[in-house]
Amino acid sequence: MPDIGGTPRGPDSASRRSDRALRAAAVALLALCAFLGSLTLVWNFDIFAHLACGRWMVQHMQVLGHDPFTSAPDNPDATWVNVHWGFQLLVTGVHALAGFAGLSVLKAAFAAGMMLVFALALRRHIPVAWLIVSGLLTYLVAIERIRVRPEIVTLLLMTVFVVVLEQVRSGAPRRRLWLLPVLMLPWVNMHGLFVLGLGLMWAAVAGAAFDRWRKRDPLDGALTRPGALLPIAAASLVPLLTPWPLHTFSLPLLLWTRISGEAAYYSYGVTELGPLVRDSFVQTMQEVSRYPTAIVLVLAGLGAMLAHAYLSRGRRGESNASRPAPAIPAHHVLWAGALLLLALLARRNVGMIAPVFGWLLAWHGGRALGGAGIRSVPGPSRIATLSAITGLLLAVAGAGLLATEWVHRWRESFERFGVGLQTDNYPLDIAHFLRDLPGEGDILCENFGDASVFLYVNPPQRKTWMDGRLEAHSAERFRRQHEYALALRSAATAERAKLPPTVRFIVVRYWNHATLEALARSPRFRLLKVGIAGACFERTDWRGERGGGTMAPPDMGPPLLGPLAPVGSAVETFDRPLADGAWSLENLRPVRRRWWRANAQSFYQRIGNMMLSLSAPLADSPGTADPGELRLGAMAVRYLTAAEREGVAARHETLGLLAEANRQRSVAVQASGGEVLPVDVHMARSLHLLRLVDLAAVPATKRWIYGLQHIQGLVQVGAFDAAERVLEDLRSVLPPGQRVNPPTEYVRLRDVILDRLGRAELTLSRQDLPAMAAVERATAMAGRGVGQVLGALTELDASGADTPDATRLRCDLLLRLGRPREARELALGMLDGPEGQGFALRVALADWALGDLHTARERLQATAAATNPDPLACLYGGLLLEELGRYDQAATLADAGLRTVEDKPLRDALARLRDRLPVR
Repeated sequence: MPDIGGTPRGPDSASRRSDRALRAAAVALLALCAFLGSLTLVWNFDIFAHLACGRWMVQHMQVLGHDPFTSAPDNPDATWVNVHWGFQLLVTGVHALAGFAGLSVLKAAFAAGMMLVFALALRRHIPVAWLIVSGLLTYLVAIERIRVRPEIVTLLLMTVFVVVLEQVRSGAPRRRLWLLPVLMLPWVNMHGLFVLGLGLMWAAVAGAAFDRWRKRDPLDGALTRPGALLPIAAASLVPLLTPWPLHTFSLPLLLWTRISGEAAYYSYGVTELGPLVRDSFVQTMQEVSRYPTAIVLVLAGLGAMLAHAYLSRGRRGESNASRPAPAIPAHHVLWAGALLLLALLARRNVGMIAPVFGWLLAWHGGRALGGAGIRSVPGPSRIATLSAITGLLLAVAGAGLLATEWVHRWRESFERFGVGLQTDNYPLDIAHFLRDLPGEGDILCENFGDASVFLYVNPPQRKTWMDGRLEAHSAERFRRQHEYALALRSAATAERAKLPPTVRFIVVRYWNHATLEALARSPRFRLLKVGIAGACFERTDWRGERGGGTMAPPDMGPPLLGPLAPVGSAVETFDRPLADGAWSLENLRPVRRRWWRANAQSFYQRIGNMMLSLSAPLADSPGTADPGELRLGAMAVRYLTAAEREGVAARHETLGLLAEANRQRSVAVQASGGEVLPVDVHMARSLHLLRLVDLAAVPATKRWIYGLQHIQGLVQVGAFDAAERVLEDLRSVLPPGQRVNPPTEYVRLRDVILDRLGRAELTLSRQDLPAMAAVERATAMAGRGVGQVLGALTELDASGADTPDATRLRCDLLLRLGRPREARELALGMLDGPEGQGFALRVALADWALGDLHTARERLQATAAATNPDPLACLYGGLLLEELGRYDQAATLADAGLRTVEDKPLRDALARLRDRLPVR
C-alpha cells in the first residue's frame, strides 16, 4: 500500500525514528484501549450453555450433536447442528485452567487482537491522529458485541479478512490469500456468522470484476486472477470440513429466518433480534438513535468515501496521466451496503459492522486528508507531530475512561471493569438451591436467557424447558415459551395457564415486576427462594406429570414465609437489619461510585425493588395481611431506604420506589390491625418522598408516573383538595403533547377528585360550621369522607387557635399531607407543655416520615420505656423496629405495650405485631 500521510521522507533519520515511534505508540495504545475496555466481568448468559456443552464433550469425548439438556424435547432424536462446538471447547479449556477470570482475559485478548490487526495494517498509510480516531470509534461500535460469545471470533476474523483482501488488492503477494482458508476452518467451527467471511471474499471478487470491466484497473488489484481465486474458492469449501458438512451451509439460512423480520416472535420476542426498521419513520429513528457511535461511524465512513472520491477527481487542465486513480473500489460500496442492511435487520448486528466501516473510515479518511494536502513532507513536520501527539493523548484518555468504567456508564451498560464473573447478574444461588432440593420437577425460566445457568448447574436431575440456544429449539417451542411468559404476567391468566407438565419450578428475573407480582398474588404458586438475580416459585398444583404418569409430590416442608421461617428459606438470606446508626444493611456493604469505579450499580435497590414486587398483594389487600407478605414489605422499605441513602441509583427512581414501598406498608399495617393508629406515618413518609421528587429534573417521559403516584397517594389519605392542587401543578411540567392532550388517567383522576370535592361541599353545607369551634370545624372539613385537608389547615390558621388540641390537629394534618418538617417544628414547641408526651410521639413520627429512622427509633423507645409505657408509642416503635429488621427489640416493645394496654383494638394490634415477628 502506498503511503498517504505516512513516514516522512528525506535523509533525517531522527525524524523517521520519531515517526515510527509515534506510530508504534498509536498501535500499542489502541490495542491497550481495546484490552482495558473489554477486560470486564463476564456478563452474558450464553457462556453457561457453552460451558455445559463443552463439559459434555470433554466427558463423552465426542462432538455434541444432539440436545441432552431440554425438558420434554419435541424431537428427542433430532440432530443438533452445534456450530459453536469449537468455541465451546475453547472456553471450557480456558475455564478449566483459569476460571471466569481467564474468560474475562480471553475476551479482552480477542478485542485487543482485533484492534492490533486493524492498527498494524494501517499504521504506515494514514496519519497517526486519524488512525487513533478511527480506531477508537471502531472499537466503541464493536464493544456492543464483545462478550464471551462466539461473536468475538467473528469480529477478529472479519478484521483479518478485510485486511488481507485489501492488502492483496493494493499489491501485496496473492499467496497471502491462503491465510483465509486456514482461518476459515476455526471460524466455521466456532460461529455461524462465518458466512460474513464468505460474503467479504466474494463481494471483493465481484467488485474487482466490475472495476476491471469498467476499466478501473488500478482498483481491481489481483482479486480476479487465478492465483487469487484459488485460495478464495478453497476458503469457500472449508465449511464442508465440519461434523455436519451439508447442514453447516444451511445454517445461515436458519439464522436469516431469525433476523430477517419475517419471524415476528424472534424479532419482537428477543431484544437483540429486534429490527431497527419499524412500522413508522419516527419509530425507526427512535431505534436507530440507540446507537449513536454506530451512527457516527456509518456517516463518517460514508462521508470519508465521498470526500476521497471528490478529492481524487483531479483538477481542470491536468492531463489524464497526471490525474489520480478513481478512489472507491466497487466492493467497498458492496461491503458498506450489505453491512448497513445487516445492521438494520437486527440490533445484535450493529456491532458487527465495526470491522468493515472502521476500515472504510480509516482508509478513505486518510486518503482524503492526503488529497487535501495534509500529508507528511520531507523533514520534521510540526503539524504532523502535534496532531500525532494529540491523538496519542486521546488514546490515553480513552484507555482511562474505559478502565474507570466511564464509557460503560455512558453506554448505560452493566459492565464492570475486572476479571471474573459478575455473580449478581446470574441466579446461581437459585440454581444450586434447586440442584440440592430433593424430588423431581423441571424448570421454566420466564426470561429464557436465565435458563443457561440452570442448564449448566442442574443436569441431570433437572432440565430446562427452554433456553437461549435458539438454534437448538423449534420456532414453535419458542412461541410457546413466549406465550407462557405472557400468561404469567397477571395473576388471573397465571391461574389458568396450561404450563408444560414436566415444569414444577418457575424462575422470574428481578426486573420483571409484573410477573413477580402476578405469581405472588396467585395461589397456584408459592414463593420458594429469593436470589440475588430473581425469585423461584413452585407450582402448588404440580403432581409429577411426566409422560402421562402421576406421582405424589415430594415433601417440600411447610410454607417458607411464616412467622417461624427456617434458615435457608425464601428470604432469610436477605433479611438483614439496618445497621445501628448507619444506612447500610448488616454484613452487606453499600456501593460507592468512585471516579475509578464509575459504573457502580445499587444492589440495595435491586433487592428492595424485588421485595416490593413480591409484597405487591399488600397494596390491594383489604383483609388481614399474611405475615410473610408483611415481612417482605418491611424488607422492601429497609433495602430501598438504604438505597436512597446510598445515592448510586437515580434519585427520582429511588424516591419513587421507596414511596411506593411505604404506601404498600401503610396498607399492610392498616390491614393487620393498624387502624387504631391516629397518624399513618407510612403514608406521611410516602408523600414526603414524592414531594422531594423534582419533576422538572425527571425525564419528560417519566414525569407523569411520579406525579400520578403523588396524586393517588393524596387520594388514598383523603386529601382531595391537595390532590386537585398537585394535579394542576403536574400539568404545567408535563411535556407539551401531554399538556395539551392530558393522558386519559389524568382526566379520570380529575373527574374523581372534582366529584369528591363536590360531595364534600354538599356534606359540609348540611352542617352548621359557623357555630362550631375552630378545631371542631377543621376536623369536620378534614374528615375522610370530606377531604378538605388544606381548607382545614387554612381554617385553623385563620382562627389563631393555639391550644394543644389545635396544635395536635395541625401536626396530624401536616403529616397526612406529607409535610413532616412543618409538623415537627410545631410539635417541638409543645414538648414542655402539659401534654408533652403526646407531642414527643409526634416529633418521633415526624422524624420517621423525614427518614431519620434512627432518631425516631430512639425517641419511640424512650417514650415506651417510661414508668408507664405508652402502648401507642410501643406499637409505633414496634412497627419501626420491624421495618429496621430488629425483630427481638420489636417483640420487647410489643410485650411492654401489652402489659399496660387497656384499649382492646390497640391490644389486638400489638398482639398481631408480636405474633408475626420472626424468631431469631
